Amino acid sequence: MTHTTRRLAFLVAALLVGVMVAIVARQPIDAEAAEVFHPSLAPESPRRDVPIVLDGTVWSTIQLQDRVILAGEFTQVESTRNGPVVTRSNMAAYDINTGELIADFAPQVNGEVFEMVASDDGDAVFIGGAFTQVDGEWRVRLAKIGYDGSLDPTFRAEANAKVLALDAHDGVLYLGGSFTEVNAASHDRIGAVDADTGQTITTFDLRVQGDVGKANTRAVKALDVHPDGDRLLVVFNGQQLVDRNGPREDNHGAAFVRLSDYTVTDWQTDWFRLAYPRCSQGAMQLRDGEFSPDGSMFVIVEKGNWTCDKAIAFDTADDGTNDPKWVTAMHDSTFSVAVTNNAVYVGGHFCFVTPHGPIDADAAPNYPWVSKPEGCETGGNTTIGEFVARYQIAALDPQTGAPLDWDPRSNAQEAVFHIEAIDRGLLIGQDQDRLNTIRTGHHAFLDFGGVTPPFEPPTEPTADCQATVLADGTVNLEWNALDDVDSWTIRRNDSWVANTPATTFSEAPGAGSFEYVIRYRQNGTRTDATCSPSPVVITAPTPACTATLNGSDVTLTWVDQPGVTDWQVRRNGAWHAQTSAETFVDTGLAVGTYDYVIRHRSNGQRIDTTCSPTITVAGPTLTCSAVQNGANATISWNALPNVSSYQVRKDGSWLATVTGTSHVDAAADPASTYQVRYRLGGVTSTIDCA
Repeated sequence: MTHTTRRLAFLVAALLVGVMVAIVARQPIDAEAAEVFHPSLAPESPRRDVPIVLDGTVWSTIQLQDRVILAGEFTQVESTRNGPVVTRSNMAAYDINTGELIADFAPQVNGEVFEMVASDDGDAVFIGGAFTQVDGEWRVRLAKIGYDGSLDPTFRAEANAKVLALDAHDGVLYLGGSFTEVNAASHDRIGAVDADTGQTITTFDLRVQGDVGKANTRAVKALDVHPDGDRLLVVFNGQQLVDRNGPREDNHGAAFVRLSDYTVTDWQTDWFRLAYPRCSQGAMQLRDGEFSPDGSMFVIVEKGNWTCDKAIAFDTADDGTNDPKWVTAMHDSTFSVAVTNNAVYVGGHFCFVTPHGPIDADAAPNYPWVSKPEGCETGGNTTIGEFVARYQIAALDPQTGAPLDWDPRSNAQEAVFHIEAIDRGLLIGQDQDRLNTIRTGHHAFLDFGGVTPPFEPPTEPTADCQATVLADGTVNLEWNALDDVDSWTIRRNDSWVANTPATTFSEAPGAGSFEYVIRYRQNGTRTDATCSPSPVVITAPTPACTATLNGSDVTLTWVDQPGVTDWQVRRNGAWHAQTSAETFVDTGLAVGTYDYVIRHRSNGQRIDTTCSPTITVAGPTLTCSAVQNGANATISWNALPNVSSYQVRKDGSWLATVTGTSHVDAAADPASTYQVRYRLGGVTSTIDCA
């Protein structure tokens, strides 16, 4: 049980005699600062409105936002007192305010869960134990469970034996237990992995060496990051915690790891090295350890015959070999500890408490330990001299180790295995069903009261894409970077355009209406982020085609358009030529008038641009005369190349069609007027005769 499952809170309370304390809710903060300050000792009477675990053992509890999560080895939960019984596979959760069982929080864990710790952001929990599967997926002794009870698919780590201790800090998950491998690499009883992915932190190279007594496990039983976040307390059943620098002085049972470089500090005590031979067959087993909220001290609890069943406090000051701050005999096994500002709560299998105050480590081998005066009575013992009666659970003075006036009593058969201090009180895990004679099941909540705000899951950041259209028709896309996303797919009008590792993209799609989407995968989930504005509308700029006449040649020029490689030249409404350039010369034109159009396609859209001005090619000039001679009039004109016939007109009407260059009107009238009409280069011209 570690302190990192909690969140820092200052309790704003009105303490009135006989009135429950009201508590203001806390906000999630970093795990290393997750300490608990209580206004008084926890209530002795447990809540009666929380679910009741009916079987097995609750090994670990945690507050995750507005939920309490239970874990251990159990299968049956009474959802409300004397209410329906539901099946759970070693994990369950309820609302901290109402006590209502969370129906959809039901991970299927196929083995014991011994420890839990919250993620840094407070919306997931890491679990460690003896299990190998969660929800049918392989998760070997380590897994990450979301606030909603879902298995995190992106966190994958495993150990080859039990995981018994966890703590999380600054994106790293520290783990301890009886394993020798983490992620198939050698890590002897202690390791560290990335809290997001589960990948091994290779620079964390520590190991436990040297067996202690008949237990012969060297297991790490507790991990706790100091409130300052600079060191990790390791409680272990071995002779040495060794870092990459190799063997050092024995640091039996307890050591600090410097988190800046993952090396063992100089702090050590001889207490456990000198005390463990007095245990039954040397079978001392350290079971739990935790820092005080201010980090000035920590407490370790142990079991191992009556001479070794104790709670021992140490100062954290690194001043060489350290003697205990105080030693308190628990008169039978002690399994769990939680340290607050005003109490050290211990749980186990004991019925008397005897404070001994400070004892030098050198005195441990010969200190006159005295056995309890009588056997433990199920109905409760009474205090006998220095032996203060406390049954399976007690509160000790943080400064002296003396038992405080707090005695809720548990009917645990083997032990109160777990105590977790949270801002609202204490969460208890045990193997029987009563606390303070009230039926609680294998979990109890000693609650000050108050209201914890409902959890509002943080909005997952998305790629905020903005589209900008430049004057030349270029579209610029920009979006924000996201964690764990290193590739982006650009889609235009629901079609793939490009992939890029950058967070910008530019193209010139031409004229049209376009919807741009940035597609990415984060934590296994595909997301499409539509760029704004949508759609992006691009109006095709006028190619500005210019027509220039030079003799009988016409030169056409126009402005290039992005992405256009083929241009069609149309003359007088019909196809005339195809070109890939932005210029075209039409040569050898006959006399006539010519209209030009440049046609191209952009994103499937046909665009026609009219060239300016209209071109007229002029030919030789026809001169016509009419001479009256009596009753005859002779009309004459000059020949024109490429003209084979001429039409002679009199007073605006047809008179004759001739192939020559003259015509005689035998019925001339002096008042009549004559014209000659011809067609050249597709153009009809009519000339007045003088």
